[in-house]
Amino acid sequence: MGELLALSERLLLQKREDHNKLYSIHEPQVECLAKGKPYEFGCKVSVSTTARDNWMVGVMALSGNTYDGHTLHSALKQVKQLTG
Repeated sequence: MGELLALSERLLLQKREDHNKLYSIHEPQVECLAKGKPYEFGCKVSVSTTARDNWMVGVMALSGNTYDGHTLHSALKQVKQLTG
């Protein structure tokens, strides 16, 4: 119950220009992913698949509004770990 009150207070006190805004009480990790306009809300994910048969070989949830080009290294590292 204390966590819910803390989130409620954070929501009520935040200002339009603040960073780290709270967009959802029930999903506090939700972020605003600005893709121009309109905005999207959620969590960015990286999905790695095989080229020929489209098998999924890696999935990662990414925090922050990470630039897509900066996620390739960690995605390749994960695939290498999983496929050996």
